[in-house]
Amino acid sequence: MIVYPNPVRDYLQVSYESASEESRSVKIINVQGAVVFLQIQKSRTGTNHGNIPVLTLQKGICLNKILRGNKIEIGKFINN
Repeated sequence: MIVYPNPVRDYLQVSYESASEESRSVKIINVQGAVVFLQIQKSRTGTNHGNIPVLTLQKGICLNKILRGNKIEIGKFINN
């Protein structure tokens, strides 16, 4: 998974690979461990891209977590 830009101000770009079409959940977790964003979508086979709005989220360090089946990918970013 690739997460950019870092730091981010308005929209976080997420790019990841998927071997098959499947449902995935994307979560943004703040430093207190609270889920502040949740989105469930369908992945395509190959490279997938997404935009996550972060304008309304609290500033600071956050984790981006993608769950697909039994696979979890985690990225870290700074919300400015």
